[in-house]
Amino acid sequence: MMSESQPQAPGAGGPGPAPVEDLGGAEAARAALAFTLLGVTLRLVRYLLNFPLWCDESMLAANLLDRGFLGLLEPLDYRQVAPALFLWVERAAVEALGFREWTLRLFPTLCGVAGVLLFRHVAGRLVGGGGLVLAVAIFAVSGQPLRHAAEVKPYASDLLVALAMLAMAVEWWRRPDRPAWLWGLAAFSPIAVALSFPAILAAGGIGLTLLVATARSPWSTRLPVLAFGLAASATFLGLLPMYQTAPQDHDYFHRDWSRAFPPPGGGPIGVAGWFLARNTGVLFAYPDGGANGGSAVTTLCFVAGAIALGRSRRWVPLGLLLGPFGMALAASAMHRYPYGLSGRTMQYLGPAICLLAGLGMARLISRSPIGRVRRRGLAAAMAGLMLLGVGRMGWDLVHPYKSYSDDRSRAFAQWFWSEMSRDAEVACLGTELGVVADPRHWDNDLTDQYLCYRRMFSPRHRAGEPLRLDDLGPDRPLRCVLYNEFPQESPEFREWMGSMLDEFDLRAFRHFPVHTMEARRGTTWDLVYMVYEFVPKAPVDRQVASGPPASSSR
Repeated sequence: MMSESQPQAPGAGGPGPAPVEDLGGAEAARAALAFTLLGVTLRLVRYLLNFPLWCDESMLAANLLDRGFLGLLEPLDYRQVAPALFLWVERAAVEALGFREWTLRLFPTLCGVAGVLLFRHVAGRLVGGGGLVLAVAIFAVSGQPLRHAAEVKPYASDLLVALAMLAMAVEWWRRPDRPAWLWGLAAFSPIAVALSFPAILAAGGIGLTLLVATARSPWSTRLPVLAFGLAASATFLGLLPMYQTAPQDHDYFHRDWSRAFPPPGGGPIGVAGWFLARNTGVLFAYPDGGANGGSAVTTLCFVAGAIALGRSRRWVPLGLLLGPFGMALAASAMHRYPYGLSGRTMQYLGPAICLLAGLGMARLISRSPIGRVRRRGLAAAMAGLMLLGVGRMGWDLVHPYKSYSDDRSRAFAQWFWSEMSRDAEVACLGTELGVVADPRHWDNDLTDQYLCYRRMFSPRHRAGEPLRLDDLGPDRPLRCVLYNEFPQESPEFREWMGSMLDEFDLRAFRHFPVHTMEARRGTTWDLVYMVYEFVPKAPVDRQVASGPPASSSR
């Protein structure tokens, strides 16, 4: 096998891009630029549409309401876990710009835009011609990276971190006489691991490939590779104790994610079936696809691309792209990280899938012996991907939400907090007045969404002002809010209500059920806001009687 320790000519397995016939270099560059701009536009449009928070986002975002930087290193509420550096970046954005959807999604969107630009660069280093255009096009219009680039979750940064490590390794491969790229990789690895959970898997696959590639290189090249592995491992082991969850969350992980791990006792046939299902399902849904073999075409193109890269004797890039898959399978076999059941947890493998699938698709098209067929096939693939991207943008413009229930919930919360705060003092019975009938309620029952929207839309909560009870009167009542909670029969509630009625008159009680529906699942439920409105019996200063302290502060 030809060594790749020194620069080589592109035709001999060296660092030049692998071209595909029927598309010249300048034409390919223009087409790749068009898809790059489309990818950036899609991500910015989705961000600017300001989708309402959906449950996964609000459960994480609720942890950013009142926790400081050190508090974010403790176990999170709402069965959440997230990388420390990602949480710190989000917290810094909230402190600087306020708690809003725009602010919470700013960093993921920047990661998404940077990912498009960086992917175009990396793809141009490894493939050319039609393979370059199709790889960039698939990455630009794929639904998974597009969606996660505008969500309050660390999946967009997972992708960007893995892509950045791949980019530095590829730059060294192109110029192995410049180990500065490897030193940069070593310096970046602690940031990568602190910012992304699966970064350690990407680092492991890249690091093992580099160890093999530099086995016969001088120590000036091997030393930064060793430093890269040590820095990534040390950071991972140092942060691991911070990422603890409650025992019930551990059970949830192994129960609900059981199909993301090889079946125990399944034997070779069972494991092979599991492997085939995972690798033709949502993991490979680029540019689109689904479970139960719905992404088999992409998998076929991916395999064709890997074979093409191997035949061109580009062993190091092939190892850099496939190595993280091996680490991911090993982690799944040890039940340490889920494999393939959900596309969002596997975003760090997205760049490799798009690159090899694009190359493979172009190579399959180029196998036709008829030049006209090759050119039309390539043009049809490009046109189809362009239409898919434009179609996704059109759908987002018409449906600026993940589900109708999310949109309805936010619209009501915006009206509710604005209306209830009009000439009144509004307080949450559970989190501010300390009347908690069931502490478990504040870790369930969609209270995460309630708390996030209260911060966004209640003028007092948005400004961070304390509860004011010194100027209550007939023209400024006290409105006490309960959300999805019915503690009227609890002793705590009865005691609180009795003490309130000693000094206040209950002027009104209002009940606001918000009917929602999840169309895809056919399920319905009601979000219930209840408001007790009090006015003082006499115009003297009083303090609201409260029950026992709340179980948790938010």
